[in-house]
Formats: sequence, structure tokens, C-alpha cells
Amino acid sequence: MKKRTLALILIIMIAITAYWLLPPYIKFGRSTEFWAYSWNQGNWHFFANKRDSLRVHRVNKKFPFISFRVASTPMIMDIKGTTNWLFFLAHNGAIGRVNYRGKEESILPNILAYSFDVSEEHVYFLERYSTHLCVSDGRESTVLVSAQCSGLKVAKECIYFTANGFDNKLEPGLYRINFDGSNLERLLPEHEFVLYGDNIYYISEQEGNTIWVYNVASRETQPIDDTWGSMKLISKEQGVYFTHAQSSHIFRIDPNDNSVSPIK
Repeated sequence: MKKRTLALILIIMIAITAYWLLPPYIKFGRSTEFWAYSWNQGNWHFFANKRDSLRVHRVNKKFPFISFRVASTPMIMDIKGTTNWLFFLAHNGAIGRVNYRGKEESILPNILAYSFDVSEEHVYFLERYSTHLCVSDGRESTVLVSAQCSGLKVAKECIYFTANGFDNKLEPGLYRINFDGSNLERLLPEHEFVLYGDNIYYISEQEGNTIWVYNVASRETQPIDDTWGSMKLISKEQGVYFTHAQSSHIFRIDPNDNSVSPIK
């Protein structure tokens, strides 16, 4: 009887271990959403949000799928990574952080956000109701731009965002601002944009939704051929991708020569 009990316990333990070693798309099924968001310390990091649980998956050659629960906060909406921390946006507007081992979890005070981005030292976010651009050092929050903002993206030298102009505080367009809130500057009249290196790729509604590239250093703009009717821009390490209103293909822009090719 004892042998059967021990054998049953061993089988259960093996089954549980095998379950956690399964790839996340097998483990959680089709109802789970995944975001690949960060390459850090030789690992891709993913998070899977199903019901009230959040798990982060580290992917490398030695251990293909190592999964651990990183946050007790339910309903995670977005996640960003720095060298030492994972930051997450909860459904209630709170922003928290936790280290890569799932330890030292905390909620940052005085933040109510609907989107955010991070640098190594600060968290930048759009306030949930006013959509003002704010910065937090982990203790206190400060308003950088008192206007309705969107499209927040943190770069190495500055912050980029767009303004819709509905509150008549900023003219509609794409802006940049220093990390300390100085040198606010309107760069372009467009809203849909992505960053890639020293270039800003944006969709020009005035030119039939074609994609243009703006070089930050030279401040020169030029159109990209064969991009009329573009709908969505995405920036990845391999280049800039977009969808087309007249085609079901996804297209790639090579950042070296700005040539366009379909992704089969």
C-alpha cells in the first residue's frame, strides 16, 4: 500500500513538473495572450496573462521555457523591461515593478496611468484621466506636459509623444521633450509613428497615408516608395513593418536603404 502511495505521489510530481516545462502556448491554450517584449541578459521575456495570473517566460538555449509567477497584481495590461526590473501596468491604472526572479514586487505610489514607458531611472506615463505626460522616480510623480497626449515612446536622448489638440493646449502633431521637461518641440504634424535608430517613420495622412522617414540628426524628411495606403506601423530589431489597405500582406522596410518588400 505504501509503495502504491509513493508511486502515485511520484507520478503526480512528474506530471506537475512536466506541465511547467511545457511551452506556454501548449500550457495555457488559445485563450491566453502573449507579448514578446524584451531581450535582456541573453533571454527573450514573454508574459502570459490569463484570468488573474501573470507569468513571465524566459527563453534561452539551455532552458527553453522557464516559467514563474512574477506578480500578484491581477489583470496586467502591459509590461516593460529595464536591465534589472520588469515594470507592469495593471488594469486599475497602477504601475508596479518586480525583479527578473519574481522577487521584490511593489506598486509605485501616486500613479494612475493608462499607458507608460520606462528608462533605466524613471517611469514615464500618461495620466489616466487627463492624459497629461508625467514622470515618476518611484516615490513622487511630476507633470511634464499639461496637455492631452498619446503615443508615448521613450528614446535614449528624449521622449516622443503626440498631441491631439482637443484641449487647445498644444497644436496637433508629433513632439519631443527632454527627460527633465525642457525643450518641448513640435517636429511633425502627424500622429502615427515609430522609432528606429536615428529615424522616425510616420504615416502622412496629407500624402495619401504614405510612409515618410524623418532623420532626427539632419531634420530631413523623405517619402518611402510603394507605401501608399499604409495603415499600421511596427518597429522591430529587423526593421520597420507595416500593413497595407489594399493588400493582406505585411511589408518590411529595410532601414539600410528604406526599400520595401512583402513578408510572405
